[in-house]
Parts: sequence; structure tokens; C-alpha cells
Amino acid sequence: FKSMAAHNQLVDYLEEQFSGYYMRRPINVWMTSLEEIWASGRRLIIGYDYSSIVSTRSSVWPQVGQQWGNVRTISTLYKHLSKIERQASDDSFT
Repeated sequence: FKSMAAHNQLVDYLEEQFSGYYMRRPINVWMTSLEEIWASGRRLIIGYDYSSIVSTRSSVWPQVGQQWGNVRTISTLYKHLSKIERQASDDSFT
């Protein structure tokens, strides 16, 4: 989009169309369990790949980064995923 207004218009539209279905982003978004999501009674999570919108709109959740890696062999994939796992466990202590 060429402007923040366009992003906001899209989010306004999504909020209107899915008002009874989407779950608002919790404060501690990455610590939200599947159990909490199910308990909310809402079945839609709207992810958005633009941090300026995510930080100002509670209806959208941050993007989920893919962890696959651009690798061509099983052994390289294993190394990549092990590295991601180590980083995630290191991050959980900070």
C-alpha cells in the first residue's frame, strides 16, 4: 500500500466482516496457548505483516516467521531446525 490510511482501511474492513469470529491479540501474544485460543470461542486469528499496524490495532496479530530455511538436503535442514530450536530456548530465558 502507498499509505497508512490504506492499511487502516483494510483492517477496518476485516474487523467489520469478521467481527464475531476473530480473536483480539492478547498482550503476551507469543505465550498464548492453543487452549486459551479455543477457550476464547473465536476461531480466526488475523495475522498482519506490517508492524506499524500490528502495534496500533489489537485485532491483528504479528506475522509468523517461517522456520523452514532454504535448504536442499535433510542433514542441512536438521542443522537449520536445531539452530532455530536452540535460539528459541535461549530467547525464552531473556
